[in-house]
Amino acid sequence: MVPTRMGSAVLVVLSILATQAPDAPAPAAATPAPAAATPAAAQKPRVVLLELAARGVEPGIARTLDESLSVAFSRSGMFDIITSADLRAVLDVEATRSAMGACSGDNGACMSEIAEALGADAVVHGSLAVLEQQTILTVNMFDARTNRAAGREQAIGANATELLGKIDPLAASLTRAWLGAHVAALPEPAPAATEPVDVPRLALLGGGGVLAAGGLAVGVVGVLSFLNGQGVLEDPTSSGADKVKAGDDYRLGTGLAFAGAGAVVVGAGLLVTSFVLE
Repeated sequence: MVPTRMGSAVLVVLSILATQAPDAPAPAAATPAPAAATPAAAQKPRVVLLELAARGVEPGIARTLDESLSVAFSRSGMFDIITSADLRAVLDVEATRSAMGACSGDNGACMSEIAEALGADAVVHGSLAVLEQQTILTVNMFDARTNRAAGREQAIGANATELLGKIDPLAASLTRAWLGAHVAALPEPAPAATEPVDVPRLALLGGGGVLAAGGLAVGVVGVLSFLNGQGVLEDPTSSGADKVKAGDDYRLGTGLAFAGAGAVVVGAGLLVTSFVLE
């Protein structure tokens, strides 16, 4: 049985290489400098999803769960998924059946051969069976980088429909298990940028606004007091006491007007400075 399995793996290698090999570039007298190669770290890990081994389950139900598993593993965006359907697109039916059927159970050596033949970092395989009115889904993840099992998950439901709701958590758990063993190779997430609070600018903006508004109010009061005092002083019918009080109002109004104008100028200067520092 071992030589047969090895022969199947070799067949997969030859078929994949023959089908996916890039076309040879046409010779040219002068070609532009090649673009920088994408670093390997930027490539997603490749994961092969083998068909579930159906035991006492209709093939159509097993295919539906196969597709759901593929979607669940793809949802994380961490893996480049290759399914059995993808393999059929490049291999003939007999070669696919031979390559996939050669691996059964937890045959690590055979899983390693399949992963190597397809350039995969991991192989997901499992079974779907019915036992005493319960449908049991068992999924294993083989880590081709370490040549050992990365994790095993099982879901049990009354029927296949009930199992569909358990596939996403199952795939997420296996994804975390595989990534946990290779977390050192993953890029660190960039820290969230925080906008620093510009305290000096806020102080200038607030202080300038208060000074400008207060100065304007004081200036208005001063101008009104100045005009009132000036009117009394220029009125020939005003008594001596009224003129004394008007003189005080005149001087006070003049002072307030100049103080208010100064405050407005200083406040405006602070406001302008706060916008310059933005």
